[in-house]
Amino acid sequence: MKNKKFCENCGKKLNEDGICSICDSNGVKKKNNFFKIIFDVIRYIIGGFIILGSLNQPVNFSWTVFILFGISLLPIVYRKIIPKIFKTVTKRFLVIMAIVLPIVLFIIYCASLLNEYNDFYNDDFYNDNFHNDNFHNFIDQNETEEDKLLRQIILNLADEASLDSHDKNSDDKYDLKIKYTKSNLSAYTCAYETQDYVKNFIGNKKINSIQFECIKNSETFYYVKVENIDTLTNEDIETNTKYFDNNFKEINTNLKQLEANQVSDYKKTCKSYKYKDVLRNPENYQDQNAYWFGRIVQVVGKTSYYSEFRIDVTCQKYTYIQGYSCSDTIYVTYFGNQSFIEDDMVKMWGTMDGTETYTTVLGASVTIPKFNAVYMELQ
Repeated sequence: MKNKKFCENCGKKLNEDGICSICDSNGVKKKNNFFKIIFDVIRYIIGGFIILGSLNQPVNFSWTVFILFGISLLPIVYRKIIPKIFKTVTKRFLVIMAIVLPIVLFIIYCASLLNEYNDFYNDDFYNDNFHNDNFHNFIDQNETEEDKLLRQIILNLADEASLDSHDKNSDDKYDLKIKYTKSNLSAYTCAYETQDYVKNFIGNKKINSIQFECIKNSETFYYVKVENIDTLTNEDIETNTKYFDNNFKEINTNLKQLEANQVSDYKKTCKSYKYKDVLRNPENYQDQNAYWFGRIVQVVGKTSYYSEFRIDVTCQKYTYIQGYSCSDTIYVTYFGNQSFIEDDMVKMWGTMDGTETYTTVLGASVTIPKFNAVYMELQ
């Protein structure tokens, strides 16, 4: 066979050692192994995805091991490359390598990730200041302390917020300025959500203050600034918070007063409507702020935070005795933890929401106006 160039059985060109890759040692043509082909295809696909997916990742030890892991999955490595470089290796050795090498590299890769993960959470800066579960945000070896801080700030920002600036003061601490843009933002919601955001950084030794610029309809209307972040606790956030108008003039107020003002302002936008007008043309009142007063005739459904009622809203006060005579029913939904029961007289502020159709105990279908109550109070 040494002097021949082609196999006598199948006609395929012989390799340098005069061996046919298709026929076995007895000169019988080997059968195609379907499962072997499928297994090779799977290895090529997985290895290819790993290699391509790693090309745009930062270069470090984990990246190197992951790339090698992807390469080790490719069958061509064991059938062409290694035999070409090391001509004395046996087929059995190559088969063992094709199985063992990817497993070993994968174990090394997992160990390197675990090591980076431990570094992330054992770092004094993070251990003292941040407690989140973002496992995938591993720290690059070249990341500075400022980079760490900024990444955590951005990580905790809401979708509507963006970091505007981060200035260092004379104490080597940062004063952060954040723009907060939201269509339904109010002075209260901006203040409340700012303080909720600040809780992520309580006790952070690198932050002095966080200021929110509240923007609605492309115009700044309010500022909220929380100071002394490095020494802050949950209990004293409010006492370390300052409020400013759109000209950055400080306002003497607090969170409870802002909430009360918001409730009062909302109630002023609610109008009283005639029941028959709303029932006759509900589409004309869709999403309109409205005020109703009435008696609860049925608690349809109730949880600790949500309730549904049927409430009569056309009421006349009795002349000689206490109480009201009420008729004309609306369907009311209410998100809140305040409890109401049947026969309660209530005041309601909220928005109209078309109509609600239900079936009475006698089987009749009844359609009534639907109202989403934002605030409800006992009379």
